Amino acid sequence: RQPALAGYGGDICARPGGGFVVSCPRADALALFGADADWSGSLSHKTAYALAASATATPWWASGDEGVLVVGEGSPPTRVAPASPQAPPRLQFDNHWQRWTA
Repeated sequence: RQPALAGYGGDICARPGGGFVVSCPRADALALFGADADWSGSLSHKTAYALAASATATPWWASGDEGVLVVGEGSPPTRVAPASPQAPPRLQFDNHWQRWTA
């Protein structure tokens, strides 16, 4: 059964291999859908915002208050925290993947 997603989808992105994902910042979740548009699961991600995927790469990415969630189909998701050495300095996320500098 599909969980309540608080009535708002922030962003939508095609998933490599078929289907799509919708960010649900009010529900702190990412809603996953198959190529048939049936709900296939969800991932927890605090204040999930912008989504991105490469047409040729396996992972897709979701931003949020916890940093970037990197999701590869068939492997466990990993998080890159905003303050980690892998993240650019002063990186802040919004629902349009804009980088703001001071």
